[in-house]
Amino acid sequence: MENKNIIDKLDNIIELLEQEKVNRKSKVRQFIENIIHGIGRGFGISIGMIVVSSIFILIMKELVTLPIIGEYIAKLVAIVENYLTEIK
Repeated sequence: MENKNIIDKLDNIIELLEQEKVNRKSKVRQFIENIIHGIGRGFGISIGMIVVSSIFILIMKELVTLPIIGEYIAKLVAIVENYLTEIK
């Protein structure tokens, strides 16, 4: 009885593997999909960093009014803004 269950499970596994073999994508299509996914991921990371750094700069501009760290933050913000204008 137990052997029959094991044999049935193995048969199911064999059938699933055969179906997967038939459904497997071609290497070229898989390569193209991976390229597209990589480009999308890189674009998303770039946009995310721009948003986060912009928010960071806005917060830093508000903190410039503090007398102790204001000068240091002002220099940092000036450096970042200078760098961003050079990129454009």
